[in-house]
Amino acid sequence: MASLKAPVDRDAYKSVHPYCTAFLADNVRTAGVRVRPGAHRWVADVETGVRVREGRYDSTRSR
Repeated sequence: MASLKAPVDRDAYKSVHPYCTAFLADNVRTAGVRVRPGAHRWVADVETGVRVREGRYDSTRSR
């Protein structure tokens, strides 16, 4: 199977953060900054999982 290179979009994970709704209600302008660390950890976990499956996919980090 050919390798598929696709960036993992960190912003896609922000909306599923368990506190995203509360952070948005508290302050819309700072909500993204407050969920960013969790989203970055989740993306790193996804990328690690993809790399473990050698030969199936190759992930590149989006910046």
